[in-house]
Amino acid sequence: MQKVISIENCVEAGYVKKTHGVQGGLHLIINENLDAIIEEIEFLFFEIDGLPVPFFIETISSLGTGYANIQFMYIENKEKAQHYVGSKLLIDKQALANQAEIMTPNALIGFTIIDQKLGEIGQVTEVNDFGGNIVLSINYKKREVMIPFNEELILSFNIENTTITMDCPEGLFDLTE
Repeated sequence: MQKVISIENCVEAGYVKKTHGVQGGLHLIINENLDAIIEEIEFLFFEIDGLPVPFFIETISSLGTGYANIQFMYIENKEKAQHYVGSKLLIDKQALANQAEIMTPNALIGFTIIDQKLGEIGQVTEVNDFGGNIVLSINYKKREVMIPFNEELILSFNIENTTITMDCPEGLFDLTE
């Protein structure tokens, strides 16, 4: 039996920028460092009406840093392909778990941060790289808080449950005005 994939079980992989050729190919913009994963998976999800809809990859005609030209099954002409321009692309988090060695910081968007003292803090909304220092942005009590993503602070990392338990620095969540 196939499992049902919900939008919460997916990570944004990029978007469809434009059509490519007359046979229904699509030019995709791929989020940072997901190129290697795209080569290894059988399908991508398109977000259509808020739901992930799987499209099987037929061929990849070119793949570069941050982009790919892909032909999907059942999209046979430019007119059909045009309907998907601007669509968000998603990857099943389980596919990322299977490719964990090439997981990228942007794949952490949507993960829930749990502090060992305070409990659940919130979901990662953005990942920034400040000169090699990865920082996770979350909304905590209606304010943006930036958490350093350092392996010394990580207590556990669960891809399947999309949670990261951390020992966050003292005072990080003290939101005095």
